[in-house]
Amino acid sequence: MEDLVDKVPSGCQITIVSDSCHSGGLIDESKEQIGESHRKSGDDDDEDEKESGGFRNYLRRKVRLGQSKDNEEEEEVEGVKNKSLPISTLIELLKQKTGKEDIDVGKLRPMLFDVFGEDASPKLTNPISHRRP
Repeated sequence: MEDLVDKVPSGCQITIVSDSCHSGGLIDESKEQIGESHRKSGDDDDEDEKESGGFRNYLRRKVRLGQSKDNEEEEEVEGVKNKSLPISTLIELLKQKTGKEDIDVGKLRPMLFDVFGEDASPKLTNPISHRRP
């Protein structure tokens, strides 16, 4: 994971969406688990958000709307922004990406495989090739 993050140019942001049962495995033995990129309140987030449009702005709004008040209070204490992506937002993003309107929770796995192929996840395999006759 660290090798991937190190490739991000200075001044750029990276967001990693990970569905991990054991999230510690993703960052095992990392010296710094939060990273230098977290911002304290008072940074240029609001200005950046006003200037950005389209997909990026949509995603930012949805991620922020998914936060609870408890998380916001925790952020002030820790100086870290917790983010979440509601399932409804993921479905909307997949609809935009694929142009298909019939995506629902039951179709997420095959749709993720269709969009990302083998890159979706080592655990996410082609659902069609694993069907029993």
